[in-house]
Amino acid sequence: MDLGITGRVAMVAAASKGIGRGVAAALLGEGCRVSICARTAEQLESAREEMAAAAPITEVLAVPCDVTKEEDLAAWYRTTVSRFGPVDILVTNTGGPPAARFLDLTEAQWREGIEGTLFNVVRLCRLVLPEMRKRRWAGSCT
Repeated sequence: MDLGITGRVAMVAAASKGIGRGVAAALLGEGCRVSICARTAEQLESAREEMAAAAPITEVLAVPCDVTKEEDLAAWYRTTVSRFGPVDILVTNTGGPPAARFLDLTEAQWREGIEGTLFNVVRLCRLVLPEMRKRRWAGSCT
């Protein structure tokens, strides 16, 4: 399928495995330059190598990042823009609290889950949206 996004720059969070990895691979298949992040450097690099081998025409950048840390998100964004230019596509693929029964989760686990699913989205959007808006690429998400 041709989505008309060839050459676009995409950032995909938590992309060393699972849904994030699948999304990143699909974006590479569409001809995007893709920046991926994850906490575990070894898994991230392995994912990058496999994606690069499967889509040799496009580029994939891997940046270790803990999405719960504002400074990590900013560093990932800066590294991406430095390498590829302005970001066109942002995929904030992150999890929540650990899998458990509702009453078994502590308040700290809930707070950690909220931090991991909400605030990283807010922080990443604040980073990418100003430039997207300048280029009139952000559409209705602004």
